[in-house]
Amino acid sequence: MSLKGDLSTLELADLLQNLETHKRTGILSVEGDDGPAHLYFKDGRLCLFARESRASLMQVLVASGRISLANLESAKKKRRRTKRSLGEVLVASKFIEEDELFQIASARVLDEVCELIATQAGRFTFTQGKVPRGIFDPEERRLGIALQSGPLLMEAARREDHWHLIRKRVPSDSIHYIAQKKATDDDETTVRLLARMDGTRSVNEAMACFPHRRFEAYEKLAELVERKVLRMVGAEDMGNLARDLSKHDPDRAWEIVRRGLETHPQDIDLLAEQAVLAEHLDYKDIAVEALKLLVHVHMQSGDRETAREELERAKKLHPEGTWIWERTMALAYEDGRIEDATADGWMLVELYRKPGLHKKAIGVLEQLLEHYPDDWDVHRELSRSLTEIADIDGAVKLLERYGKRLLSEEDYDNAQVAFEEAVSLDRHNESVREMLDRIKSGKLERRRATTRVVVRRGVMGTIAVLTGLVLFFEIAARAAYREASLEVSGRNLLEERRYSEVLRLLERVADNYPMTTTVFFDVNAQRDELSRKMEGLEYQAAPDEERTTGDE
Repeated sequence: MSLKGDLSTLELADLLQNLETHKRTGILSVEGDDGPAHLYFKDGRLCLFARESRASLMQVLVASGRISLANLESAKKKRRRTKRSLGEVLVASKFIEEDELFQIASARVLDEVCELIATQAGRFTFTQGKVPRGIFDPEERRLGIALQSGPLLMEAARREDHWHLIRKRVPSDSIHYIAQKKATDDDETTVRLLARMDGTRSVNEAMACFPHRRFEAYEKLAELVERKVLRMVGAEDMGNLARDLSKHDPDRAWEIVRRGLETHPQDIDLLAEQAVLAEHLDYKDIAVEALKLLVHVHMQSGDRETAREELERAKKLHPEGTWIWERTMALAYEDGRIEDATADGWMLVELYRKPGLHKKAIGVLEQLLEHYPDDWDVHRELSRSLTEIADIDGAVKLLERYGKRLLSEEDYDNAQVAFEEAVSLDRHNESVREMLDRIKSGKLERRRATTRVVVRRGVMGTIAVLTGLVLFFEIAARAAYREASLEVSGRNLLEERRYSEVLRLLERVADNYPMTTTVFFDVNAQRDELSRKMEGLEYQAAPDEERTTGDE
């Protein structure tokens, strides 16, 4: 008999009850997120559970600490001489009791089925028949487990209710906990949990030692968290733990850092430790990514100097990483370190050209050109990059402008180099070729030399004419001043205090010959002196008029 269906329309709990009621024998296969799960029933009772990658019963015994790996190896050796199972050999060797072995296996199956019920998986198929070989663990099969559906379903319901409370206190299996005070409990679960919860293990790792009673361990963990016996490990704690472990167990330290960054992706200490460990473990790409994040975090906090140091570390690890050189160049420009920015820029140009990223190389070269507008190397490399993207016209115009600027400065040798480069890019450009020919033949230089001579002579002639005019006016001004002085002395104008007439004579000279040294120094000086004398006469005349008025 075969039965198929979907658990979206029929709950797994109802299906298990149905199988028990009708005392079915066969395999129930259920599709789930972790792959198909197989449950074997005999007369309606659950006997076996199997799933891909499920640990064997022997592995569970070792993981739970119930037997040691040495015990298991010893049992394997003894078994070779007999037909007994490993479980029977372990019991016979007194490494474990048969009842305890049965209890561990039963508890494990109960745990797994309760978890399967809680997941509400997809499609199912029940195939009636005997237990097949190769699917189920033979060690569990030997024990004769037979779980009734009623108690199993009641336990599953109880656990589902309790899981909500557990997840409120322990929200994720990736969390790390560490004991912050002693617990008064001395039961085995508490003791083992506290021994594992040292901050270096996640909840999931700690639960690995409870493969047959995971739910019980989760309940105890939630209780210890609620009582504040355990506290969640923070980013700083994980960073300290990783640093301590990195000296003797770098792989373990790496796992701690990785988990810490899952919850604290921008923590500076964890990122720094990740970069150090990645470099030590030769994970160069991861180290560079960690340093990139560190640079971003330091820049956000305003710590530019530390960001620069991290970028320099990244350069050493990944010297061909264009992002690193882009960031260091940008920082150098922002800080005014033009020489450093230039060095980074040239490196970027080289790195961009290797994979053919010529447009990006052009962007960097244009930045360099802004700071070094007269640099020939920048012009040459920029023109070549423009040629690589088929912008030959742009490349030629760039070189042509540069060459003409050199010609204006009469730097003919370097101008010739620029025009030769332009011609090599576009041999059909007549204006550029003509200019190059004129430079090479010397015509341009001779023409400019002739122009310089003509200009020089014109300037000298103009200066001579202007000088002659100045001298002519200066001589005429001097003669006029001398003539005025003779008239003043001949008419005794100064002796008779006829200052106003003298001033008129001087004003005439100043009006006729302004802007001459005679007016500036001689005429103006005498005018100032006459003005002072006239003010003195007015001052002396004032008291005489007052006395005359009084006598009357």
